Amino acid sequence: MFLSVFRRHASRTLRICSSARSILSTYTTENNLRNLKTSQRTHTCGELRKRDVGKFVTLCGWLYSTRLSCAFLLIKDAYGITQVLVDKSFRKRVPPSDSVIKVEGNVRLRPEKDINPAMPTGFIEVQANNIEVLGPVLADIPFFMKDITPINEHLGLKYRYLHLRRPEFQRNLRFRSTFLLMLRKYLCEKEGDVTIIYYF
Repeated sequence: MFLSVFRRHASRTLRICSSARSILSTYTTENNLRNLKTSQRTHTCGELRKRDVGKFVTLCGWLYSTRLSCAFLLIKDAYGITQVLVDKSFRKRVPPSDSVIKVEGNVRLRPEKDINPAMPTGFIEVQANNIEVLGPVLADIPFFMKDITPINEHLGLKYRYLHLRRPEFQRNLRFRSTFLLMLRKYLCEKEGDVTIIYYF
């Protein structure tokens, strides 16, 4: 009897887990990225496409990397990466990598030689009209988000607020959130589960 009940619930849990992974994958596709407009930004860094060419946009995110003496910036948030073309007047003001910045500018098509089909935003770039530093990074930051080498566990725990921004942790956090949401929904709707919260 116990084994039968255990197997039944284990099977349900596996189905929920599989559904959670499917939803998480769908969540990150082009058609399901949320706009999440705020007072600071009009679009996310993974949202812009050819259809947005000509639009004036505001992006906020971390400065992921720079190229050609800061002529090009890559700005990143939880939804993706967008390339930014920087005018000479702004290049001396570009902060260190991993600083939080706000970019205002017009979306335009990339030159054919610069198109990157591997990136969802690889056909467009933003011509920056203004760049504002919202949060400059410390000069002695222990590691950068673009580092692909494993981080020492002690160092990762000491700088947890940086460690959790790395892609592998972001994927794990989002999967756990989606899985727990689906599990609670299933228990409430199918099993009549009631959540009791104690306040002390």
